Amino acid sequence: MSAPPTFHAFTTKYDGLALAIVTPVRVCAAFDPQNPPTPAPTYREFLALWDTGATNSLITAQTARTLDLVPTGSRIMNHAGGTGPASTYMVNMMLPNNVGVIGVQVSECHGVAGGFEGIRDSHLLGPAANPAPQPAISDAR
Repeated sequence: MSAPPTFHAFTTKYDGLALAIVTPVRVCAAFDPQNPPTPAPTYREFLALWDTGATNSLITAQTARTLDLVPTGSRIMNHAGGTGPASTYMVNMMLPNNVGVIGVQVSECHGVAGGFEGIRDSHLLGPAANPAPQPAISDAR
């Protein structure tokens, strides 16, 4: 019988009321860690804004360029500024507790408020009765 999966959690603490939950997240172009290409894509660290209300994972064009991402498709995005087409990309993420998430689809947005480079939807950590907060990628340092 195989061992049960190991649970990995992380905690972020703030002094007082936090208006936003922000943590570092490492991101690179998607690849299969069981069969990595040579050379393997390099992970880059960005700030992550955790958002439980987002329905799509987003990054800006600047982040896509920084990571040398190649579009994998496109989709129509509905956002506060209206509706429009957006390129999609596949990425791998390393969360603050060093847990990797493989093959996350992100859509390109044309900038977001607060200096962040994107918003992460509520499906990153899998289905849950109470979805965990999700990260947004940011170049803001």
